[in-house]
Amino acid sequence: MTHLIIRIFRYALKIIDKSAFARNWQSFVPEITTAGIAFWCPNSHCSYRARTLLTKEPDTIAWIDSMQVNEILWDIGANIGCYSLYAARRGCQVIAFEPHAGNYDVLTRNIIINGYEQMIRAYCLAVSDFPGLLTLRTSAISPGTADHRLTLCQDGQAVIAYTAAEMVGELKMPIPNHIKIDVDGAEFRVLSGLEPILLDERIKSVMIEIQHGNSNYGAMLDIFDKSGMKLKDINRMNHLFVRESREK
Repeated sequence: MTHLIIRIFRYALKIIDKSAFARNWQSFVPEITTAGIAFWCPNSHCSYRARTLLTKEPDTIAWIDSMQVNEILWDIGANIGCYSLYAARRGCQVIAFEPHAGNYDVLTRNIIINGYEQMIRAYCLAVSDFPGLLTLRTSAISPGTADHRLTLCQDGQAVIAYTAAEMVGELKMPIPNHIKIDVDGAEFRVLSGLEPILLDERIKSVMIEIQHGNSNYGAMLDIFDKSGMKLKDINRMNHLFVRESREK
């Protein structure tokens, strides 16, 4: 009889433990700290991004290191926020844009666990060449993933899109000093919507990832040239453009 009671008691404890895990599963998700920044890592994609913060794109890190305290960075295609968080730690004010729901979830958690709510404003919207209700065709729903595509079809995650110029003119977002663009093939659409404000001399530099073989490569170079920005450096797919007057 005693053995039966013990077995029932142990079984009850297992049920209680599973219930507690179901209620508090977030507390079991590991955090990884890199460069003094805590990252909430619910899967291997996020863990990889956290662990390679300083090594995956050293050119991006060096570019952010060159920014001044309180300068404004727009991070278009922020994913889980690695470079937004690094820039905030360096003292920059950051506006981050990430339309993918899973990435945005982890992005906002990372902002909160680091106490950067006053340094980073994150928006779950797409930056494009025209405003409207669009669809994000995702490569995966898991956070930390990339290669998602904006489309007009209905098969995917519904998103709201704005042009950069409209966000400044209608939503009163501040003009950035620096812009990072990493949008997996939608670079020309982002730049087309950004073009009306690129002439503003408060914009000092743009780091944009342009995929190899992009058919709009020449047109994008023309946009920067007309805006008074020149190509300073290319590192893999990252292209760094700077205000021409600042290089003289």
